[in-house]
Amino acid sequence: MKHVKERSILILMLLGMPTLYWIFGIRPSVQRMNEYRTRIQAANEESKDYPRFAPISQDERPLLEDPQAQWRGRIPVIRTDQDRIAHYDEVVSELTEAWRGAGMTPLSMRSSWDSIKASFTVPKGLDEVGVRGAPTQDAPELRVKGWVLEAGIPGNTGNLFRMMAVVETVHPLLEPVGVRWQAGPDERRQYLLFRNLVLSP
Repeated sequence: MKHVKERSILILMLLGMPTLYWIFGIRPSVQRMNEYRTRIQAANEESKDYPRFAPISQDERPLLEDPQAQWRGRIPVIRTDQDRIAHYDEVVSELTEAWRGAGMTPLSMRSSWDSIKASFTVPKGLDEVGVRGAPTQDAPELRVKGWVLEAGIPGNTGNLFRMMAVVETVHPLLEPVGVRWQAGPDERRQYLLFRNLVLSP
């Protein structure tokens, strides 16, 4: 009789444990996941009607159309691999020098010449339009392209913002496009991503 009770208890435990795990473990997680999905879908529905790009204002248009505007000289023409390496060296050297002048040194740097795709990326077709009034008006085949530079930032988040503020002082046109955090076993590492615009065939 004792063995029958023990077997019955064991069977009930084997049958009941999965049920209890579903009720108290998996089911709440599934409910939370469904709630998150509903909230994300609702947010997407609310934001889909907003324009992706702000129209150019009357104050901005003269600056964009001015062939002598200072920003045009900050977008170099890259035709060959030699041009690319020389430009890369210029960007890294000037940025590192500016950071060191402010008392900060990047932990690392790496780059990618593949384009970044994000919510603010110009749709395909628009990015193939040439730059009107560019310094190289005799070369209409040139297109605006961008490459990405990632820099490892030492210290805390405050350093991240301080190093970002220094970027506007360098000559190359660098646009902050992302922040990446990486959790290590002993410390958290942070990285800033910049996009640099160039002209190339």
